[in-house]
Amino acid sequence: MARPKVIIDGYNMIHAVPDLAARLKQDLGSARIALLQRLCSYVSNRNLELVVVFDGAQVHPVEDARAAPPGVRVLFSRPPQTADSLIEHLLHNEAHPRSVTLVSADRRLGDVARERGTSVLSPAQFLKRMDKRPRGEDLADHKFGRELSEEEMAEWLALFGERMPRTPRL
Repeated sequence: MARPKVIIDGYNMIHAVPDLAARLKQDLGSARIALLQRLCSYVSNRNLELVVVFDGAQVHPVEDARAAPPGVRVLFSRPPQTADSLIEHLLHNEAHPRSVTLVSADRRLGDVARERGTSVLSPAQFLKRMDKRPRGEDLADHKFGRELSEEEMAEWLALFGERMPRTPRL
């Protein structure tokens, strides 16, 4: 039996989460990192493969492997390809489509996924699953159940080729 896989439409997911969408308006890189941090926490105690796909038109080229936190594979489309077309490509080339779940509110992507036998969750549905803790897990003791330090945030942003936003002094 194939290991379960979740493919996430990255910016679609960010737009569905109010605090991430607010970050997106201020800084694209920190919104991506905040999403990846949450996903890393989610995947850490589960036997699944998690793939997050972002449009790469607005980011500096980075190596996908360097940008990915443990347990999460990050892919950026390369213009003229879009994240949606990259997700379609992944779905069409999936050897075990029934073991895959697509997380996206995009109707066309959902239709493509269902035609292949892939299940589809909206970002809101996936967030509800993320909020459920596995049995015995105490988030206070979880090594990823915390905010990134300023140094860690700067390191992640550097991997994406971006800088920390300046905080105004009061």
